[in-house]
Amino acid sequence: MSLANRLKEIHEEVKTVLCEIIYEKTEITKEEINNDDYLNEYDNEELDKPTTLFYKVDLISPFSPEINGSYIYDLKFDINLHLQTKEHKTIAELLLFLSNDREIVKRFKGTNNKLKINIKDVALLQSSNFTHNNETFHKEVMTFNIMYEEEYNGDI
Repeated sequence: MSLANRLKEIHEEVKTVLCEIIYEKTEITKEEINNDDYLNEYDNEELDKPTTLFYKVDLISPFSPEINGSYIYDLKFDINLHLQTKEHKTIAELLLFLSNDREIVKRFKGTNNKLKINIKDVALLQSSNFTHNNETFHKEVMTFNIMYEEEYNGDI
């Protein structure tokens, strides 16, 4: 498997695990959780739903240079969650869960015993209300990073 394909596979796994955790640790249904690459460009139909959680997963760090014929991934994923509700719901329990590294690592399939996953910089950035079409919505914005390290010996 090429390095590009492996990075894509890891990115998809991070998104899948994140969605599972959100679903389990909040009162938000799978239908209300959206993987949105354009987090700030909301569709009005989405805004009119009682509850919507958008999440965005960006890979923001490359791998390390070659050492003795192999590479060490040193990947940083920047995660942004944006919860909108008409009724008051919070992502506080999710925030607490994400602060526990051991629970997160169990979710990943990582077969390499050098795999390291750390959750860093968990923060609730915003908790506020806004009005759309004369309806009041509650909004929470949360961000955190996943640091992922793995050795790679294949082709670039």
